[in-house]
Amino acid sequence: MRNSCDLMGKYEDKWKEVKGSKPTKIFGSPSTAEPKAVPVSLSKLLREIRVGFKHFHPLWREILSPEVLIELKKVVALDDEKFKFPDSLWAKIVYDFAYTFSLWKNNRHKLVDIMAPLYYGRTASFVIETKKISGVKAEGIIEAQAEEFERLKPYFLNKLEKWEEVRERGVEVE
Repeated sequence: MRNSCDLMGKYEDKWKEVKGSKPTKIFGSPSTAEPKAVPVSLSKLLREIRVGFKHFHPLWREILSPEVLIELKKVVALDDEKFKFPDSLWAKIVYDFAYTFSLWKNNRHKLVDIMAPLYYGRTASFVIETKKISGVKAEGIIEAQAEEFERLKPYFLNKLEKWEEVRERGVEVE
């Protein structure tokens, strides 16, 4: 992975050691204005994740860990009004795809196509969670998601460590 031309590989020595986060400096006064509403079709987002699950399930089975795939299947089966895509599930999915990205040498852009329906599902959940709250409270939901990525970073590092062990033994992983 260190010889990779991608940013994850290029800066691996830096991000692997980072623990937690800290606020960034804000220049000027924080805005209290509500952001403009962005029109989205919730029904289309939900349809995309469900159709994507049918089409990409065999590929996702190769990319996602078994427990993540089981949880995803439960989320996809939820009724529209109960739909919730947990932050922890989203973080693990992103980490599983990042791990796969580190293994693939060709056509990495195809992973984006394979992952897109999952992104639509996470977006649908965010739309549902934030439809009746202020922009400031929505920022809190985004911050909670970032904290979940921090909390689950060991999940990703463990996957990378196992891959490094296999690679060091000279086993081909492509």
